[in-house]
Amino acid sequence: MKVSKPRKPRPAIDPIRTDVEYCGKQAWVLTPSRCQLCSASPRSAQSRSGMASPASRRHGTPVDTKWYRAVDDMLTPLIKSDQAEPGDEKDGSRSALACNPRDDERLLAPPLTPTARLVLQFQRFRVGLWQRGQRDFGKIDDKTVFVMPMALRQPFSGTDADRLLISAVIHSQGRKSMGIRREFDLRQLRATVPEPLPSPRTPNFDRKLLLAAASSEQWMVSPSTPVARRPSVVGAPSTGGESQTNPVAIHRPYARAHLPVLASILMSDLVHYGDKIDLPMPHPRVWTETAAFVYTGEETLLTDEVKQNIRYLGGKV
Repeated sequence: MKVSKPRKPRPAIDPIRTDVEYCGKQAWVLTPSRCQLCSASPRSAQSRSGMASPASRRHGTPVDTKWYRAVDDMLTPLIKSDQAEPGDEKDGSRSALACNPRDDERLLAPPLTPTARLVLQFQRFRVGLWQRGQRDFGKIDDKTVFVMPMALRQPFSGTDADRLLISAVIHSQGRKSMGIRREFDLRQLRATVPEPLPSPRTPNFDRKLLLAAASSEQWMVSPSTPVARRPSVVGAPSTGGESQTNPVAIHRPYARAHLPVLASILMSDLVHYGDKIDLPMPHPRVWTETAAFVYTGEETLLTDEVKQNIRYLGGKV
């Protein structure tokens, strides 16, 4: 009689592939150690004393280690009880553990489940991105896509719907502009990202200096032909309600970490690096602030309008 192997429990967060070329080779987003963007995690060899909150390095503010220490403690996996050595049962070891109750609690904690391990890896992936976010925000290289915010044809109610029909227009150099339409199951899409981490609050945060990094004219794309198809649906961009801001350069890992709808569009075969995407959203005028929060996690950027943009694009706040 053939004994079948027990099936492994399916994780709640599927490892969606994204940004396969950002690090020069294929990688999964749930393996942050392979990605340059998140190589400097809170558990890396970098000393705690030299670790600043996401905005402190650029602005020269005091090093804020409280946030990283709190997040690090929250994400640190507990030691499995079955990894304890047989000698741990001795009185000497017990007396040593009694001096440090926290170690005792870790030894008695249950092991991490596969789902919890994936969540842990994803959250470390996010923390690593926030550590680099100040340097990456507004940076234009050969791995960026420019997202132009557009107004919705109908006001956004703000309520969480199960399905979202969204249209976008892709502008490329040397190619015909193209309109795409996608329908998303938001419940399923939001299941691919864990709950949000606590946001850091940097002392003496310079909001204007950060947002100024996104102001650039290198995004200019001159399509040689008009848009091939522009669907007339609720989520289509409004020709008269365009944002008064420039597009923001977006890197795929940041979209994958916080905005699943945008990440799905960026991962499409129709989108290439350097393209400009007209993307509808509830509050296009605060798209720069929305992107800045995605890159840095800075709490002062998280206004009600920014929250609605994040929810509309499949994120959690």
